[in-house]
Amino acid sequence: MWWKKKGFLKDPEGIARQMEISRLHLFLLDRLNLAEHAKRDLEVELTLLAVLANRVIAEVKTKAYIA
Repeated sequence: MWWKKKGFLKDPEGIARQMEISRLHLFLLDRLNLAEHAKRDLEVELTLLAVLANRVIAEVKTKAYIA
């Protein structure tokens, strides 16, 4: 077994350190995942705002042309 070869069974602090590193790694991956979802949500919101702005501009131009 790899953990026996690396001496983890003889080093309980090493096991605790590895577990803490694993927990931190999972926490950071979770935060990264949340950040990626937030980024996608913001991109969608910006796209919708751009579409809305284009519609408003087109309507204003149409009303200015008619007037």
